[in-house]
Amino acid sequence: MKTLEVSDEQYDRLKKMAELMQTQDNRATRLPLYCIYQKKEVERANEGEHCAYFCTAYDWSEVAHDDDELIEWFKDKERVMEETGCREEVYNDIDGDNEDYGAENIAIGLDLTRYYYDIEGVPVPGEIFFTEVAAQAHIDANGYHYTKPYIFVNSAWRNKELEVVMDVVAQITNPEGAHR
Repeated sequence: MKTLEVSDEQYDRLKKMAELMQTQDNRATRLPLYCIYQKKEVERANEGEHCAYFCTAYDWSEVAHDDDELIEWFKDKERVMEETGCREEVYNDIDGDNEDYGAENIAIGLDLTRYYYDIEGVPVPGEIFFTEVAAQAHIDANGYHYTKPYIFVNSAWRNKELEVVMDVVAQITNPEGAHR
């Protein structure tokens, strides 16, 4: 048996972490690791759950996030002309004195690019915690750095290095070290 010297402060922190690791909801996962993920837009070729329209002829600014929003945006003639740089006669040709225009006609007439994307959970590199409490505290303190952050559980199972570390920490409150 070997001993490891740690300061009182380190021991108290390890003990608290060991207690949390033994009592927290492991979400039916052996050796859970609580990872920070964020929602990101992932571009798709010609299909996707979401779409956005960009003014490619002018400054690549986003003008709408879906077909309905594009049609609503188009109803504001002055805003359209300002944001796209289009001339009044181009706008009037698209409008055609009626409101029976669709998103496709508007996009073609104003040379807008339709961008298809899906929203996916993407891991934040390096943001991995032994306890859900620590992961949530990180989001509470630093969530403004991420896009819609959330906690996702991965497992240290089959990672022999992390398994040893988690077992040693668990032994502080459970001498058998049997981490659940």
